[in-house]
Amino acid sequence: MNEIERFLLQERPSQILLAVKRLGNPYISTISKDVDCTYAHTSRVIKKMRKLGLVSLKAQGRVKYVELTSLGSGVAQALRKISKAGETRRR
Repeated sequence: MNEIERFLLQERPSQILLAVKRLGNPYISTISKDVDCTYAHTSRVIKKMRKLGLVSLKAQGRVKYVELTSLGSGVAQALRKISKAGETRRR
């Protein structure tokens, strides 16, 4: 299992990546509120995602917006499919 797989098979990183996809190009505090997680933890997860090449940060003034890279977008789509499959199965 590679580093990206180990990292994203945890609940919070998956939720955060899906939130970035769903919210467009949000800033970190918006993501942390959306997934009900502390700002500090969300920031650490985003930093790790950036290191893995899943997201990039774009600064506009004092605000940093989180954007999915092409790799991150593909991973988010795959996670969403898995999530939808799980929801269908639970019904």
